[in-house]
Amino acid sequence: MARTAWSRNTIALVIATAVAISTPFAAAPAAMAAETPSFTAGVTEIPDERIDIAIEGTGYGDVKALPGQDGPHAYFTLIEKGSDLADVGQTDTAVSAAITTDGTVSHVLSVPAAEIDATTDYEIISWPSRSFPTAENLYARSDITIDWAVLLPEPIPDDSEEEPGGSEEDPADPDENLEDPGPGLTSPAFTTGVTEVPDTRIDIAIEGTGYGDVKALPGQDGPHAYFTLIEKGSDLAAVEDTQAAISANIDADGRVSDTLPIPAADLDATTEYEVISWPSRSFPTDQNLYARADIIVDWDALFPSGAPDRAVVTLSADSASAYADQAITLTATVTPDVEGTVTFRNGADPLGAAVQTVDGTATLRTSLPVGDHRITAHFAPDDEEYADSSSDPVSITVTERSAEGVLQWGVKSNFRSYVTGNIANGRITASEGAQQTAGNGVFTFPQASSGTDWNGQTGTVQYAGQVTFYGHSGALNHTVANPSIRVTSASSADLRIDYHGSSITFATIDLSTAVKQELDGEAVRFSSASATLTNAGAQFFSYQGHEFYSPGEALDRITFTIGEPSDIDTSEPPTTPPENVPSDPQQPETPASTQGTASAGSLTWGVSNAFVAYTTCAGIERFGYSHCAKGSISTSGVGDGYLFPQAEGGDWNAQTQTGTVNYSGVVSFLGYGMTMFSVSNPSITVSGPSSATLHTGNTASFGSTSYPLDLSSATTSVGGNGEVTWSGVGVRGSLTGGPGAGSQNSITFNDLSFTVGTPSGQTFGATSAGDSENGYEAATTPPTTEGLEVLTPADRIREGGRIQVQASGFDPDDSGVLVVLYPTGASSVPIVLDDGASADENGQVRWSGTLPNDGTGDHILTLQGSADAGAEIDILEKEAASATTVSALSEDGSLATAALIPLPTSGMALWEWWLIALSLVSIAGCTSVLAIRQQRTRMPLLPPNQKDSL
Repeated sequence: MARTAWSRNTIALVIATAVAISTPFAAAPAAMAAETPSFTAGVTEIPDERIDIAIEGTGYGDVKALPGQDGPHAYFTLIEKGSDLADVGQTDTAVSAAITTDGTVSHVLSVPAAEIDATTDYEIISWPSRSFPTAENLYARSDITIDWAVLLPEPIPDDSEEEPGGSEEDPADPDENLEDPGPGLTSPAFTTGVTEVPDTRIDIAIEGTGYGDVKALPGQDGPHAYFTLIEKGSDLAAVEDTQAAISANIDADGRVSDTLPIPAADLDATTEYEVISWPSRSFPTDQNLYARADIIVDWDALFPSGAPDRAVVTLSADSASAYADQAITLTATVTPDVEGTVTFRNGADPLGAAVQTVDGTATLRTSLPVGDHRITAHFAPDDEEYADSSSDPVSITVTERSAEGVLQWGVKSNFRSYVTGNIANGRITASEGAQQTAGNGVFTFPQASSGTDWNGQTGTVQYAGQVTFYGHSGALNHTVANPSIRVTSASSADLRIDYHGSSITFATIDLSTAVKQELDGEAVRFSSASATLTNAGAQFFSYQGHEFYSPGEALDRITFTIGEPSDIDTSEPPTTPPENVPSDPQQPETPASTQGTASAGSLTWGVSNAFVAYTTCAGIERFGYSHCAKGSISTSGVGDGYLFPQAEGGDWNAQTQTGTVNYSGVVSFLGYGMTMFSVSNPSITVSGPSSATLHTGNTASFGSTSYPLDLSSATTSVGGNGEVTWSGVGVRGSLTGGPGAGSQNSITFNDLSFTVGTPSGQTFGATSAGDSENGYEAATTPPTTEGLEVLTPADRIREGGRIQVQASGFDPDDSGVLVVLYPTGASSVPIVLDDGASADENGQVRWSGTLPNDGTGDHILTLQGSADAGAEIDILEKEAASATTVSALSEDGSLATAALIPLPTSGMALWEWWLIALSLVSIAGCTSVLAIRQQRTRMPLLPPNQKDSL
């Protein structure tokens, strides 16, 4: 049978307007009543004309009426027996049969004799109204028997056997009996005209032509076409069932004349819109659109008092998957905190009454029927100055409770969005038994046919399947294969995966956060357990040493059932090795020991991924920054991942595991012509089992010299040689200060890991990350020692201290000028202090910044850009520390409000002080509180970017 291009989207487009509008899809039937739908089909043959199929059905009592219907209906049609249901199309003969209150159906389906073939077997199928038939949503099916001798009593003559001479009567004019074909067919098109009703709505007058080929569908009184308003150029898949639209009548001459009303509250004066037209009872796609047309709105006429503000509504669910009888908590957050009510909707249907917001949030705990659901939150503000607003949809999959073993897990939702988004331009492929729910949803891994060892309380359960994340033309290509869960106690478990020939512990699972349920057949299910990324798991997401996520970061919650195995077994994952294969155990590697029996100690701390992005501009989309410092990050004596080797000194007590341990190395964040923050020869003082203090050695004004550490949430281990390691240590406080960590004026820190062992003999060179705008490269040796004027007095040039210089002769407005420091001596290694210096309109470069903490004596400081300038300087030993800011650490480790405005420090000009103050305000306005682990190499792969951030 012929079939036109209908949309096969699984989400129902329910459109409520003044016109009773047909709806394209209905959800698959919920759990049926005790009686399953069935029907009989009796055939009456009308010779050479048609067959009438009498349908008598029972068991349809659970079918519900859809919007615009006068009662429940079910579709019935004739198909070739056993044919592909995907071929059932718009031109197939079908009926929409009414269902009585007792669940019975009595209807007649007529099929023209010309549409059926005597050599073919046929059957009748029944499925939900306003949907396409699938193997999953069929109500019932029944064979039919046709008496072909009655239907076709005589053979159809073969015109090819006609005598060559033709008929006895030849027409005088061969064209005499031909009908006028009329004008050629035209493609559908329409125009729009907008009438603004102030503060109420716009009325869009639609005048269309060329719709003559559109046919009426079963149950319609004539052909129709859908029209709706969308943001110009937006994804057609985002057209929702709650969107305002009309189903417009098409005249006999293929014309359309109708009005599409759009409430003013649904419009944003900063957005461009267009109207689209597509077939009735379908979703719009790029393939099935009839036409589209822009509209022009007079916003001043629509909003004479100015367009209203809109609050941002963010919706979250505590689980992306659930069983039919399992409650799900929905939470809507309104920003700013405007009082009002939130209505949670499943498609177009409200989930209960509206909920009043409290402190900017509204919650609803509810259960959903079996199927895939798109939940949205609609906010109605009490303040008349604000307009209504809606959240993005959240997908939730609900399944029947089962005793079969299965793992439901999305890995990390914003990573899925990143892979398939317009940055990575990638895809996600589930294979070898794994499946992914629609809408880039969670993954399902069946319990493998072998490999499970479970005693009812503890053990390992093996799942099968592979999920491959592919993006950036293959630069991102990682596969989660054959996940297994090892339950070690009633409250803890870990998740392992096969990854490029290794089995790694990807996540730790807190079973105390899960709901445990006993199922049939001694099966057990753990629902919505929290999962935390391990070190090895963080390396899974890495690219060229750059990790998208820090160890300890929350992953998607995990739901798994330990029950009957499937007939699917594990399969071999891809064997192509990545650039960095994750290692297990999870503790960070430490430099080799050079003395004593214990391994050498080290501190590994990525500082703050948010601040790294702000400093270098690499991946700022991930944090929603509107601008960045265009600076750089330099290191000296620090290894990959900002690894600071353990240094001599300290007063560590190995018996009590308390005291101070010193580390060496410098990481400097350079921007705005200065050092914004630095970690210089840090140390950690452990005062007890749950508390410690990190001393950063920072002398810049954007952060503090010390921060409290939370050891209570860390993992502690003792090595074979007595070295002690703390992993996943939380750093309390914030980088830029403000009322407290987590405020909009602060940047939180990455977790850190540190090992207390013996001093390390391993050394690292100097590096700089952050590209010069003009692509300048630092010379390996000083290009000159002339032309640079040092403004800082010689007795104030000290390690870790401030220095000011200036030089002329550069191109006007030259940008990306490098500031490079060269220690003297045969092994001199250049240190890039900044790659964002710039010249003014007269070609003068004026720069100030912080010198490294780990070098004294003779050096050469240079500016390198369109010209070169340099000068010899003598760096003196550091002075005793002195207070330079009016600041105090609050109890949570963040800087008090007064610390936002630092006092000028030694060597700092007044103009620098004002620049720092203005920069702090700028940074506070553009930062989020999300921090991820950052490695030191120059440019990471662009990290995932999503509204909820990574």
